[in-house]
Amino acid sequence: MLLPLRRRTGRVTDLRHYSGGSCLPRHRHLGAYAAVVLAGDFVEAGDRGRHRLDAGKVVFHRPFEAHRDEFGRRGAVVLDLPLGRCPELTTGEVDALDVVVRLARNDPEAAAALLLDEVRPAELDLDDWPDTLARALAAEPDLCLETWAERNGLSPQTLSRGFRQAYGTTAKRFRAELRAQRALRTLPGWTETLGDLAAELGFADQAHLTRAVVSLTGWTPGQLRAKWIQDRSLAAG
Repeated sequence: MLLPLRRRTGRVTDLRHYSGGSCLPRHRHLGAYAAVVLAGDFVEAGDRGRHRLDAGKVVFHRPFEAHRDEFGRRGAVVLDLPLGRCPELTTGEVDALDVVVRLARNDPEAAAALLLDEVRPAELDLDDWPDTLARALAAEPDLCLETWAERNGLSPQTLSRGFRQAYGTTAKRFRAELRAQRALRTLPGWTETLGDLAAELGFADQAHLTRAVVSLTGWTPGQLRAKWIQDRSLAAG
């Protein structure tokens, strides 16, 4: 399911309140953004792992990444700030919450800049077997799930059910979306053919690459290239 991050007109800020015990199913946002936890707690399972977050913690999302969220008994209050650039950092923490919130009311761009300056790394990852599998899939796109299950003492049924419960999608789908994400990150600087890119990233062929990118973004690789060129031209002008 593709859910666009709500765009801002003028100086509007996304401050979201989630009730205790609620859950957001796996969903995807168009743009890069930071989710800053102001109160409460939740567990987020996304394309870059599963993290436990509470007040003062931040999780960064790259464009088109997907995640699901399970909120604790107290629920949570989360400030979503759009980012012009997304750091390599996945999770972090920040002390100047009040300053970030005050800035965000009138100047979300300044609030995001302050957040990026002030955030420091924080290890918030969970480490159950679904998380080990998620990391293995990120490191080895052609990983055989049946072999991994056998090596870790799991039946294929347990692997399928447990991973879906933790991440909100099947391990096979998760692996396919990670490969499409790698294609998206590679495309802007790729100078060879799309067929070469497909071969480089382990797609069956160019058509397979195109289907994966369209499924993730709604656009073909060619359309994305044209959009990025146009955006760069507008920025330069």
